[in-house]
Amino acid sequence: RLRDFKALNYIVTSELKKNEVIHDLDMQYLLWHKGISDYSLNKDFDYALNTLLQAWDIKDIAKIEPNQQLSIANSIAMLYFDAKMYEQSLHSYSKNLQLLEDERVTPQVKIKFYYGYARTFSYIKNYTDAISYAKKAFDLCINYETLYLLADILFLFGRISYLQKNYLLSEQYLNYSKTICLL
Repeated sequence: RLRDFKALNYIVTSELKKNEVIHDLDMQYLLWHKGISDYSLNKDFDYALNTLLQAWDIKDIAKIEPNQQLSIANSIAMLYFDAKMYEQSLHSYSKNLQLLEDERVTPQVKIKFYYGYARTFSYIKNYTDAISYAKKAFDLCINYETLYLLADILFLFGRISYLQKNYLLSEQYLNYSKTICLL
């Protein structure tokens, strides 16, 4: 969360170099964070994607920890988004929607997933789906009384309203977003 990718990469690389047996769940976690930190530091899309896919492919983890599996799916979709490969990002989100149905998935993971999906739709100018998924994220924030990503979601509503030339609504959403950020 602090985005200190250099420190994160050092820790993950050190853990992976140890000559110890690493449980699948821990290995998945380490590979997931290695992919994220390597991409943030080196911008090597192919290496990061392969590392994230390697983490994703560790067997039966979704049965053990759906939050981690869904978070990796979200990271893969965000990697595609960052590379401006929006269709691949949308495909990654859509093929993992069913994971959200697991009752063990936390509201924060759902919010992040829906927000990322909505943001990607907004970049291909599919505002209907963007608003729909942003609303799902917003509703989760309200229902669970959390500010997690709420400012970002409101900013996204403002951005979409602006792109649709609804400047008054856009200004309202951006002011709400600013207020949350100030809090």
